[in-house]
Amino acid sequence: MFCHNCGIKIKSGAEFCGGCGKKVEGVSGVISTTTKERVGEVQFYSEDWRRKKFLALASLPYFDIMLDKKYLYIIKMPKYRGATVWTILGFFVLSLIGMAIGYYIGSSSDEKKRRKYRFAWINTEHKLVSHSYTNSIFLKVPMEELKKAVFFRKSRFTLNYNSEEIILAKTSGELNRFRESIKNI
Repeated sequence: MFCHNCGIKIKSGAEFCGGCGKKVEGVSGVISTTTKERVGEVQFYSEDWRRKKFLALASLPYFDIMLDKKYLYIIKMPKYRGATVWTILGFFVLSLIGMAIGYYIGSSSDEKKRRKYRFAWINTEHKLVSHSYTNSIFLKVPMEELKKAVFFRKSRFTLNYNSEEIILAKTSGELNRFRESIKNI
């Protein structure tokens, strides 16, 4: 079984997760690895998109994007404070050079935490292993609506859906992969 909060494997009979310390709450708090049923087919999965509305350097909200044949899911990842703390420490220790080093150290530790968190529902080959991502869905858009509401520009896309404008950014290569996946569905 795996912790629903952080994705770390939990020993059988454990009351608390060894990774994050959260209490294991029966079936709803953990994901079984013995299930034989096919969970679902992912057409596209991409990690760590940043929302362009926010100007903060550290502890930006990150989102994962998942497409199946019917929906786009924008999954909000938990915010961790490692990048913020290390950036501030680096700033005071060595000014700009220290701030850059601190940001890098903090960002890499936050990235590892997000990876553990997402492994509760998707494996390294981007195959869906459970539906536990539903607790973290920020936005779910039907595919026919997505094709009308999404606009691509440079390394970001804009989604106008339900009177809200969402701008997410990543590399232009990843954006092109996302665009092609939408066309092929």
